[in-house]
Amino acid sequence: MAYLWGRHHEVIGEYAQARAAIEQALVAMQSQTDLVSRARCLVQLGFIAWRQGEYDDAKTWYHQALALLEDQGSPSDEEARTLGQVLNGLGTVHRQQGQFDQARGCYEQALKLSRGSGNRLAEARTLNNLGVTGFYQRRFAEALTFFRPALDIRRAVGDRTGEGETLYNLALAFQGAGDYGQAQRYLAEALTIQQATGNRWEEVNVLNGMGIVYHLLGDLTNAETCLQQGLRLSQEISDEAGQAYLICNLGLVARDKGDNKVAEKLLVYGLDLAQEQDDRYLVSIYLSYLSVVSLRASRLEEAIERARAALTMRQETGLRLFATDDMATLAETYLTCGDLAQALHYTEQALAILEECAGEGPEFPERDYFIGYQVLAAAGQAERARAALQAAYDLVIARAEKITDPALRQSFLEKVRVNREIVEEYVQRAV
Repeated sequence: MAYLWGRHHEVIGEYAQARAAIEQALVAMQSQTDLVSRARCLVQLGFIAWRQGEYDDAKTWYHQALALLEDQGSPSDEEARTLGQVLNGLGTVHRQQGQFDQARGCYEQALKLSRGSGNRLAEARTLNNLGVTGFYQRRFAEALTFFRPALDIRRAVGDRTGEGETLYNLALAFQGAGDYGQAQRYLAEALTIQQATGNRWEEVNVLNGMGIVYHLLGDLTNAETCLQQGLRLSQEISDEAGQAYLICNLGLVARDKGDNKVAEKLLVYGLDLAQEQDDRYLVSIYLSYLSVVSLRASRLEEAIERARAALTMRQETGLRLFATDDMATLAETYLTCGDLAQALHYTEQALAILEECAGEGPEFPERDYFIGYQVLAAAGQAERARAALQAAYDLVIARAEKITDPALRQSFLEKVRVNREIVEEYVQRAV
């Protein structure tokens, strides 16, 4: 009974009550030989810790559960199911800390267990986690190959909350690939499901995703509204990990509204949260965004320091496609400093990655190409500069053509500053 109350409190975001109930259940089971039930309690404690951004605590709980089950020889279906939950949980903590190979290894073991025992629900959960790992590494096509079968399974077995989760993840993959219209449709469907099922934690995620898409479309008012709504909800349920992501995106919106002081205040505060949680993926994003804030404030040495820190972290964690944003920031900063040699050095690195991935994967590839154009033009490399400008323009137009709503398409082309500058420069050069 205590275990079930713990699950109930966790689902509706009451984490203190959830933890207390599960710990009560675990104490009651200590004298029993039922290893599976004890392991389930440990899994829940790990899950609750993860949702609150307490990643080291989560690892401790998951490893305790793993120690109970991994030496049992050929596992029964119940043991396989629980072991799969442990591996999924542990994989997710590794993922948040930028340890992608370890995360993938855990998920692949869990997928083998779920398929071996015919556990369709667990199979869908693991496929979804593999897709999220692909998304984090900016491999959007790969992510879709996991999300689509996960959605089919969740719909087939009637897992409404899981269906909403995968719809949200599909939205992220389409958003990353520049299909904002498709992303909005999936997000709207996901929000309806999570609100209907009362899953407040997933509702926070969806609101964050909606804020990101509005921001990318240039609708900063709606972006801020969604993000603030998500932040209030995450604070109500003590979702500290969610707060760190929402504050990051609120800082980005403030930056692009031209309010550099508010942007820096939000981003510095959120960076502290991400560092406390040891979320290396998110720390690298904060440092990257802050480097642009420093550049716009003409604090050039600070911009270089922050961009280099982000770049180093991304190279260490295998986030190679994310690195072009920091290379572009360094190129622009050195160009502003008058150091053309260093600006070219980072431009060449960024363009090599952009051309290799055809612009799909980096967070802001059109901006990266446009900065490359400016550096190459300053260096007198006219032909290569034109090619970089053409690539930037083609990316903007290709993404605009995927937006079916005329008002949103116009907003994307005119209200997103870098998109407007790219189109204006392209038209001027074509005249």
